[in-house]
Amino acid sequence: MVIPMSNAISEYAVVEVGIVTNVVLWDGALHDPEQVVEGEPGGWQPPQGATLVRITGDTGPAVIGGTWDGVAFTAPAEPPAPPVPPPTAAQVIAQRDALLAMAALRIDPLNDAVELGDATAAEEAALKAWRQYRVKLMRIEQQSGFPASVVWPDAPQ
Repeated sequence: MVIPMSNAISEYAVVEVGIVTNVVLWDGALHDPEQVVEGEPGGWQPPQGATLVRITGDTGPAVIGGTWDGVAFTAPAEPPAPPVPPPTAAQVIAQRDALLAMAALRIDPLNDAVELGDATAAEEAALKAWRQYRVKLMRIEQQSGFPASVVWPDAPQ
């Protein structure tokens, strides 16, 4: 079925079984294979069984893969995002090592205060919390989900 709206060149959607399969510029003239004159421009013949729909402001934009419901076009659904591959052991170890380095920066001055006998009760508690955190980081390779599913410990505040 063809739905020509005018003989001016317009944008048409080629719709097959309700799905937009192509978008073409067309003047609405059909090609008659019996009357082709070599070297003369001729009309275009749509695919067998296709519906041609002139794209207008009322129909909305037509996108290949979208649908036509007889009134308006609907864009195809966005494809799902590709799955993110699980981290490799090397990536997890690198992240762990960076967190261990950050923990060492917190532990060293607290340890100095304790060794000098100059630590407050809050500093002693913080040192213990940071050391426990560092031990938990050291043990991530022992987790059953390593390396694809590591449960990272929370850093002390």
